[in-house]
Amino acid sequence: MKSSIQGFIGCESSWDEARAVIFGAPFDSTTSFRPGARFGPAAMRSESFGIETYSPYQDKDLEELKIFDAGDIELPFGNAAAALGAIEEAADEILDAGKVPVLLGGEHLVTLGAVRAAAKKYPDLHIVHFDAHADLREDYLGEKLSHASVIRRCWDILGDGRIFQFAIRSGSREEMYWSRAHTTMEKFRADTIEEAVRAIGGAPLQTHGNRWRKGALQAVRRSRVTVRIVDSKLPCPPAFLTSWLKDLLDIQEEPCYDTFGDENASFFPANALLHACKKDGTLCGAKCAGIAPVSHRP
Repeated sequence: MKSSIQGFIGCESSWDEARAVIFGAPFDSTTSFRPGARFGPAAMRSESFGIETYSPYQDKDLEELKIFDAGDIELPFGNAAAALGAIEEAADEILDAGKVPVLLGGEHLVTLGAVRAAAKKYPDLHIVHFDAHADLREDYLGEKLSHASVIRRCWDILGDGRIFQFAIRSGSREEMYWSRAHTTMEKFRADTIEEAVRAIGGAPLQTHGNRWRKGALQAVRRSRVTVRIVDSKLPCPPAFLTSWLKDLLDIQEEPCYDTFGDENASFFPANALLHACKKDGTLCGAKCAGIAPVSHRP
């Protein structure tokens, strides 16, 4: 008999043989719009069985990859600092074993725990951030550990020149002005991903840009980007891919936001961005968060 514990479809490798480890961080205590993102990891696993393990876009099959699903970690709701400590500890264990952590949230703040762990292992860590929101506030309603300030807290660790933000289209004036001096931000689209990868140290093979406002099919045809995001054993710094997917998708296609933004992209340019960042070397970590399942929203 097999274990009855439900993991992500196709991710059935053992811990010992796995190259990547999925773990959930069911935490949403600082969410400001719609609660329920704590149910996101379980919902993503459940809904994964409605898709194929094979992706014709990536020409990859999950069943052929070495991925272990460790389930969700137990987090103290209402205590952001303690929750981040538990996430950091779990990510430490994965990274120390030479594996890539793939974190399922949860609200966006959960990113910080994993980034803390990755920055200890990779001192030259860079972040590639796809999102609707800048998340660069110094604090939100007086709270520095907030989903609205998570990338600012990551900057506290990494400093200038190592955070690249794409498709940002929501934030305060202060955030946008602050980003000019401290992060590399492309608002509304992701045309400069090639330049970002070069700055990180990778070698993009080909690009024709990604035109967000020209329609989904045209965006796919124009988006032919192959990039390297590799770890520090190679000549290029490691990168942590964060906030991809959830805030890129149109609210009609992905209505389960904990904090939504306007003018979200459709599936096709979003997939083109994922394809652009697929492994050509080693990605040191990734996170998807901010999904509040429909059955748990008010």
